[in-house]
Amino acid sequence: MPFRWRNSSTLRAGTSGCSPFHSLASDCPGPTSSTAVTPCVFCAVSAVTTLAPGVMPGTARVTARAGEAVGEVDVSILPGPAAEVAVTAEPAELVANFNEVTRLTALVRDRYGNVVADGTVIRFETTVGQLISSSAPTVGGLAQVLMLGGRVAGTAVVTATAPSGVYGTVAVVIRPNRPAAVGLTAEPAAVVVGGVAALLTATVRDMFGNLVTEAVSVTFRTNLGGLRAVGSQQAVDSVYVGTAVDGVAVAELVSGERSGVAEVQVALNAAVSTVGQVRFLPGPAAQLTLSADPARVPVGGRTQLSAWVIDRFGNNVADGTWVSFGVTAGQLDASMVATRNGVASTGLTAPDQPGTVQVAAISSPASGFTAVEVFLSRATFLPLILR
Repeated sequence: MPFRWRNSSTLRAGTSGCSPFHSLASDCPGPTSSTAVTPCVFCAVSAVTTLAPGVMPGTARVTARAGEAVGEVDVSILPGPAAEVAVTAEPAELVANFNEVTRLTALVRDRYGNVVADGTVIRFETTVGQLISSSAPTVGGLAQVLMLGGRVAGTAVVTATAPSGVYGTVAVVIRPNRPAAVGLTAEPAAVVVGGVAALLTATVRDMFGNLVTEAVSVTFRTNLGGLRAVGSQQAVDSVYVGTAVDGVAVAELVSGERSGVAEVQVALNAAVSTVGQVRFLPGPAAQLTLSADPARVPVGGRTQLSAWVIDRFGNNVADGTWVSFGVTAGQLDASMVATRNGVASTGLTAPDQPGTVQVAAISSPASGFTAVEVFLSRATFLPLILR
């Protein structure tokens, strides 16, 4: 006898819904039914049973018998919505460059561990690098896209998100390229002579400006003062070899007794180097030598006073160091004069009376003294000739 099915259903694994089935038989002896997870067999004038989908996707075939009559229907049981996203990257490490690529794969499953239905669109995002495509449909539970590492080093956190909102992440490390440049800074950029240290910092970068994380040997050289390890009390030398850690190497440049400009070279190899400068400033005034030129002048005459000021190591004091001049008689052009190349000068006009003028110059704590002799010039008379 013929059977009529109310519907041919599609169910999702694990859902509580069921598919009703009906048959018509005028002379069926009575209904029977099977369990919900095995093929159902029943017979009735109007028989109804339900099919629970279980947790495994696939095709369930339902058979109904009434006497010699048999009817069948197929019911598709689909995976449930995405409940788990596992993301992998192959390779998981790249080098900063233009053409480094990794393949990102998202494996998407429902809550029973079944892979989701084909065509489920997964959205990808990354914090570093560039995705060639921002989304992909699943095939066999897998969604794949490619990612360019790019020129910026760092750790890219890639997120793959399913339509249900569930997501997974994976980390892709983008390492710096090989060392290509070195920079140098000094703090402070100027120190006083006599054993004062400046901190030198060398930064090692790749061709894209990323700090190089691998250990790199860095050589420091100076033409003035000496070099040593940071915090060390060892004797200084003109050469110091350090190691850059995470792109940074440090050393101390210690001033000696001579003022001037220290030229500091930092080199990775013969091809990669740079040069920086640190000024060694003279110390405070320690000695002042005062002179007058000429030391003898006639009354009302002029002489030049010069104060030469040096520090305790014999370096000329810094330009702009003030010197105060004083005299017991006469008139100074200026009583306060700043040094230039270690010398401060002013003019003195002798008094109208002969004698000795005492001169003093002070640049604290140094001072100097000298004397100027003022004499009365002899008058010169020419004979008067009358005609």
